[in-house]
Amino acid sequence: MVTVRAFLAVAAAKNWELHQMDVNNAFLHGDLDEEVYMKLPPGFTSNKPGTVCRLKKSLYGLKQAPRCWFAKLAASLKKYGFHQSYSDYSLFTLHQGTVQLNVLVYVDDLIISGNDTSAITTFKAYLGECFHMKDLGFLKYFLGIEVARSSDGIFLCQRKYTLDIIAEAGLLGAKPAGSPIEQNHNLALATGELLTDPEQYRRLIGRLIYLSSTRPDLAYAVHILAQFLQEPHEQHWDAAMRVVRYMKGCPGQDVSVTPIVAKTIEPLIDHQSITALESVNEPTLSVIVVGASGDLAKKKIFPALFALFYEDFLPENFTIFGYSRTKMNDEELRNMISATLTCRVDQRGLPGKIVLIKWDGRLPNRLFYLSIPPNIFVDAVRCASHRASSERGWTRVIVEKPFGRDSGSSRELTRSLKQYLTEDQIFRIDHYLGKELKDEGALFAMETPVSLDAEDTRNEKVKVLRSMRTLQLQDVVVGQYKGHNNGGKSYQGYTDDPTVPKNSLTPTFAAAALFIDNARWDGVPFLMKAGKALNTRRAEIRVQFRHVPGNLYKRDFGTDLDKATNELVLRVQPDEAIFLKINNKVPGLGMRLDRSDLNLLYSTRYRGEIPDAYERLLLDAMEGERRLFIRSDELDAAWSLFTPVLKELEEKKVAPELYPYGSRGPVGAHYLAAKHNVRWGDLSDEYS
Repeated sequence: MVTVRAFLAVAAAKNWELHQMDVNNAFLHGDLDEEVYMKLPPGFTSNKPGTVCRLKKSLYGLKQAPRCWFAKLAASLKKYGFHQSYSDYSLFTLHQGTVQLNVLVYVDDLIISGNDTSAITTFKAYLGECFHMKDLGFLKYFLGIEVARSSDGIFLCQRKYTLDIIAEAGLLGAKPAGSPIEQNHNLALATGELLTDPEQYRRLIGRLIYLSSTRPDLAYAVHILAQFLQEPHEQHWDAAMRVVRYMKGCPGQDVSVTPIVAKTIEPLIDHQSITALESVNEPTLSVIVVGASGDLAKKKIFPALFALFYEDFLPENFTIFGYSRTKMNDEELRNMISATLTCRVDQRGLPGKIVLIKWDGRLPNRLFYLSIPPNIFVDAVRCASHRASSERGWTRVIVEKPFGRDSGSSRELTRSLKQYLTEDQIFRIDHYLGKELKDEGALFAMETPVSLDAEDTRNEKVKVLRSMRTLQLQDVVVGQYKGHNNGGKSYQGYTDDPTVPKNSLTPTFAAAALFIDNARWDGVPFLMKAGKALNTRRAEIRVQFRHVPGNLYKRDFGTDLDKATNELVLRVQPDEAIFLKINNKVPGLGMRLDRSDLNLLYSTRYRGEIPDAYERLLLDAMEGERRLFIRSDELDAAWSLFTPVLKELEEKKVAPELYPYGSRGPVGAHYLAAKHNVRWGDLSDEYS
């Protein structure tokens, strides 16, 4: 594990890619240099009695097999130009000009890192010619360790391995311990009975020793317990069980392998100097809205900024700039914004006016909001970076709109932006049909983060996204709304718009069944749908609980799925609320069942105004809080789910299913839900 940690640390420090490959039937590739014979296999006969077979290739179960396989692999790597490390024979390195590649081998698993993506691709193709290889893509799971990567480094977690240890010890339902070992233990003086089965203790300690490679909080306790492997007592077993109960409280804790960054030592300053420094460097804030004349700026961004000003969340010294292709002066910009301010301020009897404060700025902080098409993101960022970036304060950029159209374009856009900005300066709001629901689903399905820190939260989201199964076309339904007449009013279809081609196959609706391949959600379908021109405008998460096996009330349900299914509804917008739908017996002598709804309506329970989502996003960006924004590795993981099916839809020219304007969407979405034995929660109107 020391070599593995060092290997990953170098990759993190140099920002190298990490790939993983697996060899199919690795031991069968080895060539035998010595004479080895075996009996004839069952079903194979020979006319000569006593005939045996001489092996030319190694077989599984043969003592020479691992050595023969590794010798052949090492020879192939050396032939390509790699040098084998003398300190660890499983490590191979290659240096050719500016290209550097490293390979770490563990039996039939290979980790590949390097500074050149094309060189890695060429090398992987070479391995595929030498052996029957399986390309597992970016490194995610190795030796029972989950690997997640972000801009802050590489995170190693052994959650599944931890849960296996807890389950084997029979402590999944136990109360977690607060610490792995008692503070003043006397384990060295244990005088209790010896364990009748010491092998069980030795096996547990052996597994804990391996686990401590990613759980340094267990290192001391495991070190103490490992001293009693020869003759473990009952007290030692109890102490080992305490370690397992401690793990129960934090099974998903990870360890980071972060790049080493040189830090400078700051001199100490007395209190008076600090006060004087703060008064001189009093911060100011500039908010620059690029695309100020667009609908998004008029309807969302400027009203949100005004609401923050009204609630005293903006700093004392701030100013707002608008930049757009539409020519207008300062007064015209003010009038345009005034006409679209939210009515919540008017309800309180205050005039809807804009206050732009001028200042003699001393520590300028600048927030750019790019409400523009993605094809001019890079040009705007390059100009802002070269000509308007703050030299002494911070500069942050909020990027809105779809971030690319597939994995390749998204990755290229990220690469281009990072020529002028660091990852910490980019705040992404990614709009793509269904990907917002994916983000909410990841928040719902993720494990409890180590803390409420933005990076800890986003690390858990990335783990969920990387565990999601790649979407297949049979699990996706796309639709496009058509014209519809309702109540004497006519609604145009998508292709009725004169700016849209008549034969357009662009979907306006998507439904999908997603699966998360991890210990908690294995086999549970996550059905998501999003679209335009539907009967309602809402964003919510519905959790439908499994039907109880052998339900005694089954005959009372019949075919009424509403009664057979308990459901939890988390409504994000509009009318934020939490609903819990349960089934209960009606009081009385009969056995009649009824459905009860436990409702928490935020507008009823809390009388204050609920801030708009853009107020939250803008305030977080000003404060440097990134929890609700999308990190680059999170974006890559999300696109990896959607890109294959998007390409298949495009290549096969799949026609979207038409659905009437104002309906619940295409019929195919209901068949998709029925395929997984669930139903869409919006079929009934109890929460409308």
